[in-house]
Amino acid sequence: MRGDKNVIYRNSVGQEVVFNNFSLFVESIDMTGTSGIFTSEQLAFADGQQTISVKLAPKTIPCSFAFWSSRSDDYTQKTLERIFSPSFSGILKMITKNANYKIACRPQNVPSFKRDGKFIWRFDVDFVADFPYWQKGAEISVTLKSPTTYLLSDNPIHLPMKIRFPSGAATPFNVNGTGFTLKSHDFPIIVNTQNFRITDERGRNCNQYIDSSAEVGEIFFKYGENKIFCPVFDGVQIFYYQLSHGEM
Repeated sequence: MRGDKNVIYRNSVGQEVVFNNFSLFVESIDMTGTSGIFTSEQLAFADGQQTISVKLAPKTIPCSFAFWSSRSDDYTQKTLERIFSPSFSGILKMITKNANYKIACRPQNVPSFKRDGKFIWRFDVDFVADFPYWQKGAEISVTLKSPTTYLLSDNPIHLPMKIRFPSGAATPFNVNGTGFTLKSHDFPIIVNTQNFRITDERGRNCNQYIDSSAEVGEIFFKYGENKIFCPVFDGVQIFYYQLSHGEM
């Protein structure tokens, strides 16, 4: 690793660029900036307001990059323009001295290149991430060994999860009392509580196996002790990431 931060971006069609600070340089990146969305109501006959709820807005990640070239280098510019097309989403990876991070995002703009001196070209790209947290480190997996499992989380952010149920009988599933009942199924089912998707292993929709009123989006690991309840637990796996606002 060279420098404080190395960046890798891979878009959804498989094009990848690596900023390793040898030929392509990371000049600046704001990993942490995130704004809130506040829902409030006015107080009758009183000053001010009352905030009812707060959610985080999508994260904008402003980045400044540069590359060195002894010629006009139209090839590099055209390649970067294709990779950073807003038409395609992708995964932005950040390698720092402290940890590795990644986030699903999309470029907000096609880069515009400015020559600085004889050999340096500079450009900016702003990324927009619908889910505003960075996934920190490797994915964590937990295989249930009993109907009731306790898991401790030291992360102050609520952690959504993917739950993989092997083929089997109907079973209730809940975390800290919030959950659903999965109907009997002849193939593995995956429930993603971040994007509310219920699919098979090929990604096909399987919403019919869970009641439409189930609060899938309210299932997460909170800070402290978490109680997982699943009577038909054999082979059930939970996958999740530690989440972070990023590094300065």
